Amino acid sequence: MAIKDFSTIDELREAFPSSFLANGTVDLTARREIRTLPSDMTVAGHLILDNCDNLIETPENLSVTGWMCAATCHSLEKINKARVGRNMHITNCPRLHVLSPALSVGGCIINYCSSLSELPKFHVDRNIDVSYCPEIQVLPWNDVRRGNLTEGLYIGLDYEKVYFV
Repeated sequence: MAIKDFSTIDELREAFPSSFLANGTVDLTARREIRTLPSDMTVAGHLILDNCDNLIETPENLSVTGWMCAATCHSLEKINKARVGRNMHITNCPRLHVLSPALSVGGCIINYCSSLSELPKFHVDRNIDVSYCPEIQVLPWNDVRRGNLTEGLYIGLDYEKVYFV
């Protein structure tokens, strides 16, 4: 199959029927044919986008009840507006440079995203873990020191270059 922009869930399900699991999880691991996913995509379980080498952005208005993982997506440039009930884990996405300020996540884990230079202030319920993102210099969560997160903040960045605003 050639690289494709998917505009509907039905089209995606027809192309990858085994990716839609009975528990509501959508596992698109190593689906290199995907460039874009349908807008307003809703996932009742978890969303797995690992090794989707040609995926350039996540769907606008994505809703995931469980967790979402995008790992080793070499073309991923943008995480659009989304609601993720549990953790959003983004790792080893070297072209990622935009995160929507309209994100709302249970937890946020971002590692090894070498082009990500700033994080917008978006809603995080529990935990934030940002590490090995060498271009990040500003973190927008200056109020985390007052305890608005239920689990905590872990920043694995160069503290000489990073400051809170």
